[in-house]
Amino acid sequence: MVFRALVLDVDGTLAETSEVRRAAFNRAFEEFRLGWFWTRAMFRAIQKNALPGREIEYFATNHSPVLFKSLKEDDKIPALREFQENTYVDYLDGGAAPLRPGVARLIADAVASDITLALCSTARRLEFETLIFNHFGREMLDGIKISVAREDLHEVSLRSAYAMVRRRLDCAVDQIIAIDDSGEGIAAASALGMATIAVPGAFSGSQNYDSAALVLSDFGHPAAPFNVLKGAYAGPGHLSVDGLRIWHISHSILKESAA
Repeated sequence: MVFRALVLDVDGTLAETSEVRRAAFNRAFEEFRLGWFWTRAMFRAIQKNALPGREIEYFATNHSPVLFKSLKEDDKIPALREFQENTYVDYLDGGAAPLRPGVARLIADAVASDITLALCSTARRLEFETLIFNHFGREMLDGIKISVAREDLHEVSLRSAYAMVRRRLDCAVDQIIAIDDSGEGIAAASALGMATIAVPGAFSGSQNYDSAALVLSDFGHPAAPFNVLKGAYAGPGHLSVDGLRIWHISHSILKESAA
């Protein structure tokens, strides 16, 4: 089956955004004088357990219910969230989240090819468009043919996001490769029948990647090749469209022989 579409997750996959997002939350807590401060370990646990966009509610309900009740009664939660989200976008616009090594090369390669490039995210569209625009400009943003964001989803989950990307892509599911840093995203894409490549990030490295067809240490660079952590990749030590074509063929053959 011919490789026709590349689906990329955004947060953690294209750029390590978790630390930037955590900083935006802590800045909001400081602005609203809540006395909260999320450490890396705390934020990792919150991201693991809270629905996207519901981190404040999850934390407050479990750790500060009295204050949370007061915030709700004073109707301050929307203002708190808006301040945090605007701060996060300001940080992205200032270049606070550099792309992971090898990402720029792969995206440019995909846009210049006949591959349909899609972004799949549970974040707001403004957030990932700011990230892409900040690093590439308008031309590259226009090269992304399909994107799914939080505002597109009735149920904010990676499962729903990947399902919507699948519906919007004009090709068979076995012609799609999905790349994600999270075990949840990999599981969602794999369940739909996409060929999946995991690229664990700083906040996701200990997750379960059992459903991934290939697990790489990163996107790779000619001067710093990736390490193959699971599966086999016969191309060069950095992801490229040509390398993905070769891998997709071998993956499809293995999948058919195992069926």
